[in-house]
Amino acid sequence: MKKVKRILAAAGAILLLLLYASTLVCALSSSENFMNLLMVSIYATVIIPVLLWAYTLIYKLVHKSSEEDAEQKGAAAGAGKIDTNFRIREKPTECSRIQTDAGIL
Repeated sequence: MKKVKRILAAAGAILLLLLYASTLVCALSSSENFMNLLMVSIYATVIIPVLLWAYTLIYKLVHKSSEEDAEQKGAAAGAGKIDTNFRIREKPTECSRIQTDAGIL
């Protein structure tokens, strides 16, 4: 998955560089057709990164909730299991003696 992300990030960076280069070329030319291309290039230079940011934000939100659901299912499945990770104290502390005498524990 990381390899795919790196490839997509590199492709996005190259696309942005090409958009910046096309904006520069269209801005320096004096033809009427290039003025329309300049507007399209500026528009794409702004809109494409904003859309990519929005898509990644939505992707993270969707997958975050699915990960939380998986954690809750795992916690529910483990609810009936016995916890074997306990520590036995050799000497009870003064505080635990007071709590035991008072019937708190």
